[in-house]
Amino acid sequence: MDKEVKAQALFENYDFGENLIVVDFDSWDVTPGDNDWIRIVYVQDSEKISQDCEKISFHVKWKSSDDLDLHVDDVYALEIKHGQEIGCIDEKFLN
Repeated sequence: MDKEVKAQALFENYDFGENLIVVDFDSWDVTPGDNDWIRIVYVQDSEKISQDCEKISFHVKWKSSDDLDLHVDDVYALEIKHGQEIGCIDEKFLN
């Protein structure tokens, strides 16, 4: 397993919150040597489908920038509009 596979698994298992569904997402934004991988995610409230999508920044913070170290420091998502953290991930997926 490499970091991209692990980051994808974390993304797929992240709970963005009640009624929020992921409708699209961008590729990972990875700066070489940086421990923070970011993906822009577009979500919509399943009860308000007619509204525009909301942009979320999804973060995977690695403990190390070493490509072989798959230990995760933190996983979180932020509403871009308000900067508020949303959702959660079950800790069993972290390491």
